[in-house]
Amino acid sequence: ALGKGVRSGRFLAKYANMSKVMTRRLMRACVVADLFRERDNGAVDDDEREYMNAAMGDALRQDHPSLAKYSIQSFVEDMSPAMMQFWNALRNDSLIPFSLAHNHSHTSHSVWQYFSTRPAQALQFNKGLAGEDGQAHGALVHDFRWGAHCRTIVDVGGGRGTFLANVFRRHPGV
Repeated sequence: ALGKGVRSGRFLAKYANMSKVMTRRLMRACVVADLFRERDNGAVDDDEREYMNAAMGDALRQDHPSLAKYSIQSFVEDMSPAMMQFWNALRNDSLIPFSLAHNHSHTSHSVWQYFSTRPAQALQFNKGLAGEDGQAHGALVHDFRWGAHCRTIVDVGGGRGTFLANVFRRHPGV
């Protein structure tokens, strides 16, 4: 809804078919999460407050070349429900949170089986992994003392190898 421009609270509430109060709460949370910025236009009324994308919010636009949007979508739609089941699995070794969350046999359905029957979600998940290679792991590549903690790294796959290439470039002894 924000695109590349500035949008008022009134516009966003109408666009999302949400109440003024809920729109303001959502936008406050998004500002705190650094997805959006609130433009200081002197508005007191929530309808007149104006919002624009911050860098991360900009990367989530459908027309943005970044793949971050796919990672977020996959997390919300596929992985987040499994995280909500994690507590139940802590009490019972035979339970798999992902299986519980997606209404499969409690112990037999892996994330990979799930994606094998849902090509659209699998594509979204894979695009998200590929996007994380170059965006989300910069601090891990630069700040983790790879040489002090490991001599061998195994690339399990999912992305395009950018993360591992950056680790090797930054830490040639690993």
